[in-house]
Amino acid sequence: MYGDSIGDSSSGTCSELQQKLIDSGITATLEDGGGCGWWLYFSDIDGNRYFAAEDK
Repeated sequence: MYGDSIGDSSSGTCSELQQKLIDSGITATLEDGGGCGWWLYFSDIDGNRYFAAEDK
């Protein structure tokens, strides 16, 4: 899971946000921004991903 790949305190927050999105029925993915925070993507029914937000 995403939170496992980050060793800082922000991983819990990202995991909680992703779980809330999943629970609400929205398909979303949080990815490590390569040391720059995290990136949020949404997916449509066909599996296409759309960039939604970046946290630095």
